[in-house]
Amino acid sequence: CHRRQKRPGGGGRTSASEPEGRTSTFSARRQSAYQAFVRGSVAAAFDHQNFTPADIFSRCGGNADEHESSITFAQLNEVLKLAKPKLEYLQRITNHHSGLPLDTDTVARDKFLVHFEVCLNMAANFDPSRSESEQIFDAIDLDGNGVVEDWELHHSVTNDFLTSRQVQEMIKKFRRRNPRAGKRVEIRKENFVRYYHDIVNEVMMNATCRTEVPGVDIAF
Repeated sequence: CHRRQKRPGGGGRTSASEPEGRTSTFSARRQSAYQAFVRGSVAAAFDHQNFTPADIFSRCGGNADEHESSITFAQLNEVLKLAKPKLEYLQRITNHHSGLPLDTDTVARDKFLVHFEVCLNMAANFDPSRSESEQIFDAIDLDGNGVVEDWELHHSVTNDFLTSRQVQEMIKKFRRRNPRAGKRVEIRKENFVRYYHDIVNEVMMNATCRTEVPGVDIAF
């Protein structure tokens, strides 16, 4: 795998042009929809956003004050109650970012504290159901016109769980499913929901051969 220097996210530089004012106008609706989507992927009785990674590590049976302490992903899921594919992806992506074999079934305290929040958010977006795909479409459709365009894929909540390169890969995969559109990307909801599950899963699984983080700045 080719390793790149990690850099905090914040929206990548892309070739797409964002219509002025649209993101700010619809940011509240976008964030509300997206937060509901992520919460829906995690146990309803456990709002992880109200706890620090150290709190969660302790709730799972680990000792947050002991450097050598570790927990299993099974213990973690007793709290999170993720669906099996999301749990398996959480394990895979956490180990990937920790530099460990992808099937390692424990996570050490220091790795957990560093990687948990980013990796959980990525896992929540993996293997979406039809309902979740509909919700993510609504979160990406910043101008509310019922069509997702390439600038929305670049400037929306996808930056919270995909790198700029992954977003570009996703756009290419949507184009292949509608070759008549040429370079334009205009995806109606029914087509987005039909293809999104397979596309995002493939793009996210491919990410485990890189060390980029969501939102990293990449020039094309």
